[in-house]
Parts: sequence; structure tokens; C-alpha cells
Amino acid sequence: MQLKGKILIIDDNPDIGETLSDILKGEGYLCSIAYNRAQAIEILSRGNYHQAIVDVMLPDGDGVQLVGEIQSLRSGIRCLSMTAYPRQGLQESALGTGARDFLTKPLDIPYLIKLLEEYSGIPVLIVEDDLVFAESLKEYLAARGYRAYIARDW
Repeated sequence: MQLKGKILIIDDNPDIGETLSDILKGEGYLCSIAYNRAQAIEILSRGNYHQAIVDVMLPDGDGVQLVGEIQSLRSGIRCLSMTAYPRQGLQESALGTGARDFLTKPLDIPYLIKLLEEYSGIPVLIVEDDLVFAESLKEYLAARGYRAYIARDW
């Protein structure tokens, strides 16, 4: 199975984190789990992740603010926020800090997978002035699970 990307799951509930990880591993993702804000920052500082699923209520900090911190640390990460306790204004706050979508628990797993698939694949930048060659390489990489982008020069 092709690797579709690396996902960091941030949730203080071990059952949710482990279940999500198992499901997403079955879909071709490499997953890590952080159970609080501090652990998430530590994991992110040591590795490259393509996506993060962030619970907005964490024991050591606000998950909405964490999305903003993640964007500062690793601007390319696509964050999805989730909560079991939606309240007025929470979705707008999460989206305002950089979350790409806002989900409520219990999660609609097929919808979550659809969202992740939209951004799946390991990103690659092809810097090549020969556009025919670059397009050919992009197609080759796309067939192997990469999201390739072309730049004709620096």
C-alpha cells in the first residue's frame, strides 16, 4: 500500500486517538498520536507531518490556539479541528486560526477520510525549466501517491 502522508492526531482521549490511528493506517497513512498540547508541539518539532487532526479541548491548552501554533511551526500542515462539545463561535474561531475544516464527535469517518484524501500525498516541488519533462515527472510521481508541483525557476 502506498503511503498517503503523515498525520498527527491530537486528542486527550486515548481510545479516540488509537481508534483513529488504526483506521487511518488502514487507509495508507502513517499516524502519530499526541495526548496534549505540549506533546503535540514536541512531536511536530521532531518530524514532518502533512496533516493534523486537533481536538479543540485539551487538558493543557486550547486546541484552537494550537492550530495557530501548528501553522506557525509548520505552515504546510493542513489542520482539521474536532470537538465533542460544539458551542457558538467555536467553529469560526477554529477556522480563523487556520483549520481547514471543523468536525464534531462522533466523527463521520467516511467524511473524514474524504477530507484527508483531498490533501493526501507527499508534496514534492519539481524545479525544472523543461516543461515537458516536468509534466512527465509530475504524472509519474502522482501515480505513486505524491502531490507534485512545478516551478520553472527559483
